[in-house]
Amino acid sequence: MGIKNGIAGIDHSEILQVDWRGPVSDRIYIPTADPTWSISDCANEALYLVNTGRNLAGVEKLAPKDGAQFHFNWSGSVQGFMPTHGEGSVQYQNASLVLSGESGSRFGTPVFTPSKDIAKHFEGAGYALMASPRIYPGQTLYADVDGPANLYAAYYGEADQVEFVRADPGEQSLLIPENAHPIFEIGVELKDGGQAHLNAMGWRGSPSYTIQRRARGSMWRRAWVNGVDDFWSFQEPIRLMQNSGVGLLIQGSREWTDYTATADVTPHLAKSAGLAARVQGMRRFYAVRLARVGVKTTIQLIKMLNEVTVLAEAPFAWALGETYELSISVDDDKIMACAGSPKLEANDSALTCGGIALMIEEGRTATETVEIRPISA
Repeated sequence: MGIKNGIAGIDHSEILQVDWRGPVSDRIYIPTADPTWSISDCANEALYLVNTGRNLAGVEKLAPKDGAQFHFNWSGSVQGFMPTHGEGSVQYQNASLVLSGESGSRFGTPVFTPSKDIAKHFEGAGYALMASPRIYPGQTLYADVDGPANLYAAYYGEADQVEFVRADPGEQSLLIPENAHPIFEIGVELKDGGQAHLNAMGWRGSPSYTIQRRARGSMWRRAWVNGVDDFWSFQEPIRLMQNSGVGLLIQGSREWTDYTATADVTPHLAKSAGLAARVQGMRRFYAVRLARVGVKTTIQLIKMLNEVTVLAEAPFAWALGETYELSISVDDDKIMACAGSPKLEANDSALTCGGIALMIEEGRTATETVEIRPISA
């Protein structure tokens, strides 16, 4: 309806007198193996489509308000923001949001599965909501806000309890700490009631955090997009099983560009097992993998772009049931990988961004810990 009649065609409902947009605040959930788009909003998707066309036409891409993820430039779009605690209201006004409420009222937008109840609802409906957070520890959340408001990020802590990190009063940026994962909501909190004007909000920087099993809770597990036949977290923190072909367990987004990922990998009856970077779905990634080629065992640096290309390879005497620390770094067009020794290097520019994934081919593998760090670290 938006394409046929414009936004007015959606808003105009004299007969039914229904507010089609207000209750959902332009939020969208998208089923995809690329977590970049799992939790989104209408304005974000519109900008992506517009920039796809501009790219094809050789025209510079649009980046409203210096590329802020929440820019409010599209008329009437609140980009998922609504009152999430206390009494309050959100009104669109001149490419910004007017937030009105009592002291302590929070106004937020989702950046991951908003609650365990919502996750279970979709599972019960037969179509799981698979998503990764859009913002991670090590990155800096920022806002352009006028008025008595504090910047915050909400995340699932131990036993899935909702926890918060907040910027200092008067500060309009917040470095996300290591323990704040997975973040599911960002926004602003009114300090004294009244009104605040939110002009833009976004995040920048490289992720820096560690993924390990928690003693209690399941939302840390749901932060992985499941592209394997079975994903367990009982005997080992992360156990992957794939009956045929290649399976991936994915986390991150296309906002990630240059970083190092490290993980311990224990292959069990696997044709190959490894760690991938710049993942853009099930068939677009770079990876370091322990593989069998005939009767030989090797370590390979590969590019998957609909089909596998081996970029570098070396003999490596790996054995089933043994644990190996795999590492892969992506820095501009340089890709480096290792399992201690030997080290593999290649240059390739086909994939410039994307998240990470644990990889398994026809078998089972286990992992205890995954780390993502900036290249500078």
